[in-house]
Amino acid sequence: MFSVLPEELQDDIYLAWQTNSFKLSSMLFVAVSFQDPEFIRKSLAWYYWAADVNYEVCWFTDIQNHIKTHRSTLGAINNAFVLKSTNPDTSEYVMPRRLLTLPPGRLRTDKAICFKSDNQQYQWLKAQIDKTVDPPGSGKYFAFDMLQIDFGKWAGTIGLAMKAMLRHDYVCPEGIKCQTETAQVGKAFLPLSYSRFLDQIRRIVREDTEICFALANQLPDRLDAYWFIPGVMSDYDDI
Repeated sequence: MFSVLPEELQDDIYLAWQTNSFKLSSMLFVAVSFQDPEFIRKSLAWYYWAADVNYEVCWFTDIQNHIKTHRSTLGAINNAFVLKSTNPDTSEYVMPRRLLTLPPGRLRTDKAICFKSDNQQYQWLKAQIDKTVDPPGSGKYFAFDMLQIDFGKWAGTIGLAMKAMLRHDYVCPEGIKCQTETAQVGKAFLPLSYSRFLDQIRRIVREDTEICFALANQLPDRLDAYWFIPGVMSDYDDI
C-alpha cells in the first residue's frame, strides 16, 4: 500500500529510515495484531482515495526519529503529512496543521518523546506557544477543552505529546519525587495545573533547551533535558 505514496515522500522516508515501501508494509503486517483495525481501514481507504484522485499532499522532512515515536509505520507516515499553508484551516496559524481527514497515528509511551532545539517541530512549538494565551500578551490561557482540541490538530507528534500532558488534576506517581513548582533539567516535572505546564514550556523554548515528554511517567535518563511527566490521572485514553 505504501507504493501509492508520492515518489518524493518515498525518497525522504528512505533517506530518514533506510526503509522502502515493501519493508514498510512488512513492518505494518508484523504489527497488525497490535493495531486498531479501524485505524488501518480508514487510513488505507484514505491512501487509495488520495492516489485515485491525485490528491496533492505536503509533508515535513525532519523525520529522522519520527518512526521511533509511533506505534506503527502507518501512524508515523500519517503524522508526517501537513495541510498546505494556503489552506484556510491553517493559514491563520504559525503551527502547521495535520490532515483532519486522515486518522492520526498513535504515539508510543514506553519511552520518552524528546525534541531538541534544532528539531523542526521544536521550532514550530517555539513560534506557536505564545498563541495559547488569550488575549495575546496576557498570562491567561485558553480553556482546557479548547487547547485539547487545538493541540490535537497540530502536525507531527509535538501536538499529540502536548495534548497528552494536559490534565484537570496532576497526581505524582508512587516512587517518584516530582518537581512541581519550576521545571529543572534532569528532574521529573509534574505541573500543578495545565496553565503551569504551559508556563514552563514557554520559558523553556526561550532557552532552546531539549524537552522530553515521558508519557508513562518514566524517570529521567537525560540530565541536560527538561523532563515532563503527566502523572497517574488521565483525562483520555487515546495518545
